[in-house]
Amino acid sequence: MDDKTTTRPRLADAVEGMLKDRFLDGLTRVLERKFETAAQVAYSEVYEDAVLEGVVRLLEAGERRPIKEPRAYLTTIAVNYMKRVIKHAAREVLAEADDGEGQDEEPQDPRRAYERPTEDAAVRDVLYKIVRAQAEKLQIRNHRLAVVLALESAHEEEPLTDAELADELTTILGEEVSEERAKKWRQRGFERLLAALAEEGHTTYD
Repeated sequence: MDDKTTTRPRLADAVEGMLKDRFLDGLTRVLERKFETAAQVAYSEVYEDAVLEGVVRLLEAGERRPIKEPRAYLTTIAVNYMKRVIKHAAREVLAEADDGEGQDEEPQDPRRAYERPTEDAAVRDVLYKIVRAQAEKLQIRNHRLAVVLALESAHEEEPLTDAELADELTTILGEEVSEERAKKWRQRGFERLLAALAEEGHTTYD
């Protein structure tokens, strides 16, 4: 199965194809090689969970927009999951070293530290919904579409390049959109979005 733009009804077929040709197993093995220490600092099934996270996020994203390259999208999510695991493990080690504690504590389920949503993720989700709702109110359609696509992809941890944004807009609008036009629409849309958020009293963004 090719990785051209995949709409919602076809995503399940795309995942089934990944299972049949053992792409998901292959991805798991690659993650094991690239992040070989993760099982030691986290838990043994972390690689399978990263791939599963990729599948879930792929299907979730497909409910909102077409996915141009399902396998690349899933791989990006899985790799980001592994990076998050390593980062969290490093923070735990640092905290224990600073406190001189940890050896007498009761063991906890190691998966809980990496579950979605965490408190930080929940806060980001709320902020995203606020900003997304305001973006949906932008009056100029091209600006609105460019901003919403940019917000969605950033929230999904796979920011669109100018070329990818142009491709997405071309698909939605049914007409050719150049990278330059896509970039300009996104820039002007964000300028109007920030102005609208300021009017609503949202004056700082982290």
